[in-house]
Amino acid sequence: MKPEQPANIYLEKDWQLIRILYILIGASWTAYLFVVATAIYYSDAVLFTATLVGCALLIIPFVLLRRRRLRASSLVVVLIMLGTLTIIATVGQGIRDLAIIAFPIILIFAGLTLNRALFRLCVGLTLAAVCWLAIGEALGLFVTKPFVGEMTNWFYLLGVTIILLVAALAVELLATNMRRNLERAQTEIAQRKLVEEQLRHTSTHDNLTGINNRSFFESELERLELSHEFPVSIVVADVDNLKIANDTLGHAAGDEILRHVAQVLRSMFRRSDVVARIGGDEFCVLLPSADAETAMQIVSRIQERLNQYNSEYPDMPVQLALGVATAEKNDLAEAFKAADRRMYADKSEHKSSSSHSPHA
Repeated sequence: MKPEQPANIYLEKDWQLIRILYILIGASWTAYLFVVATAIYYSDAVLFTATLVGCALLIIPFVLLRRRRLRASSLVVVLIMLGTLTIIATVGQGIRDLAIIAFPIILIFAGLTLNRALFRLCVGLTLAAVCWLAIGEALGLFVTKPFVGEMTNWFYLLGVTIILLVAALAVELLATNMRRNLERAQTEIAQRKLVEEQLRHTSTHDNLTGINNRSFFESELERLELSHEFPVSIVVADVDNLKIANDTLGHAAGDEILRHVAQVLRSMFRRSDVVARIGGDEFCVLLPSADAETAMQIVSRIQERLNQYNSEYPDMPVQLALGVATAEKNDLAEAFKAADRRMYADKSEHKSSSSHSPHA
């Protein structure tokens, strides 16, 4: 089970990355077409050539993406866009060029599609590109072009609109990706908590009867030994003739008897009492803050409840040998042994009575 879950998560992440890359490549081609139109309008051969080269280079990450080379495709897309925009700004208006606005969008996509190391590389390259445009112009390494023509403002408006739409798309993809990651993390946490709760329940409960197991009983015995909940009474119960039921009726019938006993005992006690199955046919109940008189009354009620139960289910009667003892102060181990001895004494009386019965 455990190895399959991460595999499914990786497939989901790959699907998201493929979707983002297709959108990124498509948005890049759309933006380049606008730049091509601008270059044609202004008869700018350098801008036209640089943009067409950028369009052609985008075929490389597209092919890589088709071959499921996702990380390589992501890096190539970001590098092509960063390089192309830097060249466009260099032959255009430099640090004041409209292409500069797209740099943050590139970083958003880099953050979505690349790992931390490659993302930091892209941040460094972007800063280097900005420094080149600012310092290069200041040192006279290239000459920028001024805005010219009547339609300049309209082209500028259209360019800003396209860039803002791409930016909005990038932010939406980022937000969607974050929401999906958050939902996946919440689902994983809920599943992990459920598994932990199931493991905790399994480690402290008996699989057959659903009540506490011996391990939990012993830990509670130690806890009560150090507590201030004295007196503590202990009731030990053993199912009579379970082996005969297993041999004659089958183990399924014997298991059903054990479940019935657990049900009867669980219905008799408080939430603070510890009802546990500590052996094959042996049960034990810890009664914090219960004195000897209270414990004897409880034993009497158990006998009454068993008689009532046997009258309701005569086909599968239950008989218990019971022993009870009370620890007044920090002697729970001795009280448990005393209750166990009294249970065996009661069991011997049942056998003696059965052997002297005229139906024996």
